[in-house]
Amino acid sequence: MPHRSKNVVLWNLLIRAYAWNGPFEEAIDLYYKMLGYGITPNRFTFPFVLKACSALKEVDGGRDIHFDIKRLRLESNVYVSTALVDFYAKCGCLDDAKEVFDKMPKRDVVAWNSMISGFSLHEGSYDEVVRLLVEMQNDTSPNSSTIVGVLPAVAQVNSLRHGKEIHGFCVRMGFVGDVVVGTGILDVYGKCQRIDYARRIFDMMGIVKNEVTWSAMAGAYVVCNFMREALELFCQLLMLKDDGIVLSAVTLATVTGALCKD
Repeated sequence: MPHRSKNVVLWNLLIRAYAWNGPFEEAIDLYYKMLGYGITPNRFTFPFVLKACSALKEVDGGRDIHFDIKRLRLESNVYVSTALVDFYAKCGCLDDAKEVFDKMPKRDVVAWNSMISGFSLHEGSYDEVVRLLVEMQNDTSPNSSTIVGVLPAVAQVNSLRHGKEIHGFCVRMGFVGDVVVGTGILDVYGKCQRIDYARRIFDMMGIVKNEVTWSAMAGAYVVCNFMREALELFCQLLMLKDDGIVLSAVTLATVTGALCKD
């Protein structure tokens, strides 16, 4: 295509394709090529290129792009600011993420979720994650994605009390029917050595269970040293292959570990 016919929408489409599918370096290169041709990025460009930067943990590159965002006066845009929060948090630059987040004139549920899930990735962040969850409810209602972001921090503290608190919160908010939330709570109980609670969640999930749920339950049995039960669960899973349940590499690795220990 002639360069004159390539507008910002076409550049964004190609940058987005590489930002989602890789190689991520190509998304960043395309961004700078676009600038070189005199095309001005817009609010849709930056979430894509920042996603590529976070995938590569390219902190310096992301800071340069943040400078461009300020130059174009797009920092107040909720989508661009959310992408910045997500980028900084995933790269471990929590102070920078908080600074951008605190300056946002308007914060939607996606912005809050980006902040919570980003902090939740890093050890020792449980108190801050819970503080954010409480503060969030003064601004907007949490959704199931919020809880999915909180659960890694809960698993890190390995505390049954904290696990029960989040489980109770999910019950009150009506999130326990979500397969990802249910699997996450199951995993937390397994790490807390409460296989009875984990199994209860597993059984309550019924037909919504997927291969990740089965893997989490098998992993809980292995963590709690119930190797025979892990193998029995694997045998049940084999009988469900015709129902669309796929044996993942994680499940096979978990059961192999049980075989070695049994």
